[in-house]
Amino acid sequence: MTYWRQETFEALGHAASSAVGRWPMYAEFARLQSLGLRKKALAMMPAFAEDLAGQEWSRRWEFAWWLYTEALRPRVIMDMLAPHSLRQRVLFPTLKEGLQDESKACPEAYLWLVQHHREDLAVADESPDRLLREGIQRFPGDGRLRRALADRLLGYVEHATHHLDESAYLGNPAEDLELLREARELLDGKKAENGELLAEIEQAESLVRAWRRWSSEGRSGDFPAWCRSQGLPAPNEGLTFYYGPKR
Repeated sequence: MTYWRQETFEALGHAASSAVGRWPMYAEFARLQSLGLRKKALAMMPAFAEDLAGQEWSRRWEFAWWLYTEALRPRVIMDMLAPHSLRQRVLFPTLKEGLQDESKACPEAYLWLVQHHREDLAVADESPDRLLREGIQRFPGDGRLRRALADRLLGYVEHATHHLDESAYLGNPAEDLELLREARELLDGKKAENGELLAEIEQAESLVRAWRRWSSEGRSGDFPAWCRSQGLPAPNEGLTFYYGPKR
């Protein structure tokens, strides 16, 4: 039987045993968190973050690599494993510092900043899209960076079209088609791992082009019904929208 936040508490237990030999204070933090002793766990974190923040970059990077690759599993809540003080004092500065030195830079730093530090980037007035483009320029062969940017571009279009079932478009179709073109060009169609994302891009492109045709004919009323009458894929109807973080 699963339970609320099961993956996160399992990850905390794993982190406690994995980190004990290298970062015993963090291991104890994770152990307390895994037991639900949140107040005691959080009381330990500022001292650990302060101590690690004062260490050389390679030591901080070792911890960051371990956390992102081993501790933060799918569906794990980051705040439970990396509270605010750890993110602010250690993780975010370590990733940013790595990007400033050619000998330290790697694709993972770009990916982790965009995937796990959106709020920190917003506070620093940093654009995730700009970071990903910079990463692609540095590491043009890294498909993960390309998929991450393509997925974000698709996300903008999906936001613009998510009320098409109500015959309402929230963006500029011409600009959105350009975003989809860029997203498509980022991806190598011969690689299987890109297939699902390319299919989503194609579906979004079909919807945007259908809307442009419908609008250019001066139509109004029921866009989904018009799509069905034309034998075109209609936007999903009866959806419940969750206005969470962007992609």
